[in-house]
Amino acid sequence: MSLSEHVGPVHLRADEMAARLRCSLRTVREKTKVGEIPCLRVGDLTLYPLAAIEEWERAQALANLRQPEAPPPAEPARRSRRRGRTVQPVPVPVPRPEPAGARVRPVRPDAGGAA
Repeated sequence: MSLSEHVGPVHLRADEMAARLRCSLRTVREKTKVGEIPCLRVGDLTLYPLAAIEEWERAQALANLRQPEAPPPAEPARRSRRRGRTVQPVPVPVPRPEPAGARVRPVRPDAGGAA
């Protein structure tokens, strides 16, 4: 029994990395190409050192915990069917709640006037 069988793999291949991240092989390759995932290149072979990947995963998890929730994205501008004009969405007014203890006055008909 060799040491690698006893201890486990020290490096992962791209397909093993995709399975670990639960994403496609293409996504792993794209993230590797831009330098988002730590890797080791040996000729044409790309290997992912297990210790560096575990550290990277911890850093990703911490970064996700620290980020506040983003507001929902605004509705994008749409193209009109006529002449390619851009139509901006119309903002909908949001009713403001009345402050606690606010008194609403009833509307009275005009008392003064011709009878």
